Amino acid sequence: MSRRGVLIAVVAGATAVSAVPVAGATEGNLYPYGASIWAVSAQFGATVLPGPVWQIQAPALSPAGTGNHWEMNWGCPAVGSEIAAVQWSALRTQAPSSLALQVTGDRRVIWSEGDAAMPQSPQGGRSYDVRLGGGNCNVHLGLNQTEGRNQHARGYFIDNPRILVRDVAAPTVSIGPLPTGWLTGAASLQVSWAAADNFGSDGIAGQRVLIGGQARWSGAPGAGSHVVDVPLSGVPDGMHAVTVQVDGDGTGGVAAGGAISVDGTPPTSSGLSADLPGAPGAVSLGWTAEDNLSGVAGSRAEVNSATEGGTGGTWETVATTQQAGRKSVAVQGLALADGMHAWRVWTTDMAGNSAASVATGRIAIDTTPPKVELHSVPSGWVSRADIDMTATDNLQSALGIGATEIDVNTAADGGESGEWVRRGTSSAPAGRRVIPIDLTGLENGRHALRVVVRNGGPFGSALATERRGVVKVDSLDPSISRATFSPGGSRPMKVGWTADDAHAGVATATVQWKDAGTWRTLASEKASDGTGSLVVDVSALPAGERPVRLIIADAAGNTAVRAGTATIIGTGAGTTAADPLARLRDAHLSLFVAGARTELRGTRAVLVRRIGAGGRVRISGRLLDRAGRGIVGSEIQVRDHRGRIIGRGLTRAGGGFAIDARPVGGGIVRTGVAAGRQLLPRRASVDVRLEVRPTVGLGASSTGVAVGEQILFSGRLRPSPSQLGLGSRKGIVLEWLDPVRRIWRPVVNARIRGDGTFSIPWTFGLGGLTIPMRVVVPTEVGWPLLPVRSGVIRVRVR
Repeated sequence: MSRRGVLIAVVAGATAVSAVPVAGATEGNLYPYGASIWAVSAQFGATVLPGPVWQIQAPALSPAGTGNHWEMNWGCPAVGSEIAAVQWSALRTQAPSSLALQVTGDRRVIWSEGDAAMPQSPQGGRSYDVRLGGGNCNVHLGLNQTEGRNQHARGYFIDNPRILVRDVAAPTVSIGPLPTGWLTGAASLQVSWAAADNFGSDGIAGQRVLIGGQARWSGAPGAGSHVVDVPLSGVPDGMHAVTVQVDGDGTGGVAAGGAISVDGTPPTSSGLSADLPGAPGAVSLGWTAEDNLSGVAGSRAEVNSATEGGTGGTWETVATTQQAGRKSVAVQGLALADGMHAWRVWTTDMAGNSAASVATGRIAIDTTPPKVELHSVPSGWVSRADIDMTATDNLQSALGIGATEIDVNTAADGGESGEWVRRGTSSAPAGRRVIPIDLTGLENGRHALRVVVRNGGPFGSALATERRGVVKVDSLDPSISRATFSPGGSRPMKVGWTADDAHAGVATATVQWKDAGTWRTLASEKASDGTGSLVVDVSALPAGERPVRLIIADAAGNTAVRAGTATIIGTGAGTTAADPLARLRDAHLSLFVAGARTELRGTRAVLVRRIGAGGRVRISGRLLDRAGRGIVGSEIQVRDHRGRIIGRGLTRAGGGFAIDARPVGGGIVRTGVAAGRQLLPRRASVDVRLEVRPTVGLGASSTGVAVGEQILFSGRLRPSPSQLGLGSRKGIVLEWLDPVRRIWRPVVNARIRGDGTFSIPWTFGLGGLTIPMRVVVPTEVGWPLLPVRSGVIRVRVR
């Protein structure tokens, strides 16, 4: 028999039918439905037991007819739905056969599994959950005989066959008529609408009424007609959309709407700006007064007397205007104390509504010049000078501090009869700083020095502090009247001289020899005016006539040079004479770093030393030739990872040396004798790595603010990115201490400028707390410093 013939027989042999039950309320868009109409063939028998459970029995068949011998059929209960799953439990009582459980959709097989996978009594039954694709509305669960051969007697239990129905249609909504004309903000709006869904109230979730995009009412009244009164308080003037939104319970939502017009708010003041022309107590205020309907009657500007930028003081009226539009008012001589002052604008319309707009910025009132302290002006004779000073101001946390200008008078008698020339400037945060000044071109003698520090912000021209001093300039080189170089073939070499300096006096004498195109230092000692001498070990020099020179330096840093030659007698080391660097290439350099720890990198030892920024580290060692003899009089250089010289010194008797190096950044450093860009020997006994911890200072424009007021955190990192030779700016993180979990949390990622300074504005959103704040400078790829944290600033937020 064909498959179609079997199905007809099955339907014709139906023995029982049950109605589809109504689904109960559920969450989401899946609805359970129980057993439906069913049928059994003539070869099988079926009984409905409580549960419901279908007991299906078949005798031994010879042969067995193929096709469904028991089946249950479900359809979609509502328009806009589909069958999502078929579920049941099953158990067989005899051995497996050629029968299969089968789920079809529109008589197309969706799922099939032989009864061999079904548990056999006395085992417990097995649960089945067959998920269907979209669009199925005619689904059958059947027991299908897959072969027509002889079958033994069989029995099955089908427990609680059921389906899950998926709602795929969104609900519908229609809104009732809305009032026309203008509504006041004090009124309420009556909104009516009707909501419906193919599954009734169970297919509808939340419902909302929105005015101008803001939810003004929400609830879950289900299907039907609804009316609510919505308050209009807080709705601004103008036309606003009124929207009713209805959410489906697991399906999409719908909306319907209209529009209303509202006028119930006061006029506005916008574009508040304050410019400081530079005169103490003067300010130019600007704002725009507007009203959407009745028009502006007048406006007035007020300044608060509190000096920390808050609003807790009294409000003083400083300007009044009439009518709408852009206003600009110049105010002179504000009689308020120095500080940062909040200000606001009150605007009144023709109807009598008034509103205040508080400016986000603050007005700086400053009548006090900065304080300046000169710590040191060089007392001796100098060719260049560093001025060590401290500059502070009462408003430095808000305005910073202005430029520092250093002028030198051209008169050489210490007076001010000459011209003042600018020789140094600095723009740095308040505090202590060292400013180098250029003294080139000035006549030798005593010169008056003038240091001017200006206020920060716009008050630099009106408020400044001046300090005076005298600097003694010596730009003349010392004179060398006699210089001799011996031996005339003997060792060691003795260098004698007679030298004088009119102002600063002779300070040092240095002897160098010329190696190819490079002058190398053999020895350097302190000296004084008159006759002196120096004995130099030249055993490391190649034999022959060698150019040598004597450098005399005065205390101001000026130098004079006298050149000569010296005859060096060889010692039989022919390789040294042929290659003057051979002795250094083959040399052994041992290193020791005070306070360092030792780490291993593979089989290589690394001395690691940690120091603070600006600190010194002592690197000592010994330079020996291949025979173990000390190499004397060679200049040892210490270079950082960028090739900058951070320390140097001469080898002494036995080849020993000790150098105080001043690193700027961290990383691997190299030590040796300079040969062009190389250092010899090429590798020391150990590697040396320095870890430099920077310092970061943190200040705040105020330690007491109100919620919503801005505070400025500023400070400086030392050393700065520019001192490290890095062109890009460095990241810095502002953190606050979470008052609940007591952990530090980041709030702002900012950048450090090239000079090391940073400024981070922040506004607190929580009041009634004292919040600890700090900044953290983290490590980054290519950043040659250790991470560092600032001290903690506690800010009280009202």
